[in-house]
Amino acid sequence: MVGAVERHHGRYRVGCQLYRLGQAWQPHPGLRLAARQPLHALRAATGASAVVTVLHDGLALTIASVPGEVEPVAPVRDGMGFTLQTAAGQVLTASRPRRAKDPLAAAVLEREQVLHGVCCAALPVHSPDGRLQAAITAMVPPHRRLQTVAEHTARAGAAITANLTRAAASTVDLPPVLRH
Repeated sequence: MVGAVERHHGRYRVGCQLYRLGQAWQPHPGLRLAARQPLHALRAATGASAVVTVLHDGLALTIASVPGEVEPVAPVRDGMGFTLQTAAGQVLTASRPRRAKDPLAAAVLEREQVLHGVCCAALPVHSPDGRLQAAITAMVPPHRRLQTVAEHTARAGAAITANLTRAAASTVDLPPVLRH
């Protein structure tokens, strides 16, 4: 038995081995781990549902998420796809310079245009070499001051980039046999 599917109450569902294999897929290795702590810090500072998305098959695909206050209205889960009309999608498809000196210059602020009761602040996350890697988005209720949320989101995005940079530096120090 491979564990790809399992029978449960007369029906079949994804088995534990296939689930683990799916969870291991990462479009940008290390990004999910690099985002974990900054997303939790963003939620703690703002109460936001915080997500990191990448461009995949014409969607803003969520690869890391932490639910917040808007969870009842807009649930977030890893693996969910958002349309490119969302704030995250706009960040991922924008034609902007690699990195602006003011990170807030690249922010996309969306005030209930996509979903009533949810406002978003989305900013780019860059790889250590300056390329657009992902978008980080904070989703909050309309009564929140979106500019303040964007400032916290920019700090979380910078923390993710710093984590990616540290991870890249630590793999450079490993002998080639130990790198993956």
